[in-house]
Amino acid sequence: MSVKIQIPSKEELINKYNYGSTISSLARFYNVSNPTIRNWLNHYKIKRKSHKQACIEYSKNKSINIPSNISLCSW
Repeated sequence: MSVKIQIPSKEELINKYNYGSTISSLARFYNVSNPTIRNWLNHYKIKRKSHKQACIEYSKNKSINIPSNISLCSW
């Protein structure tokens, strides 16, 4: 029997995604697959960004104090 994962709130996904997280890093954080994250983003009509764009945002934001519970793209 599989365990059903509760979809995080739209605000939570937007906050994590806006801090430079990629679909892959969100999938690792929530312990789900990349397609699941894409489905969640589509469900909330959150515009997806490319991995390159997420890493550019991360490099711009890495000098600010980012909460430790936010998963960012790794280098």
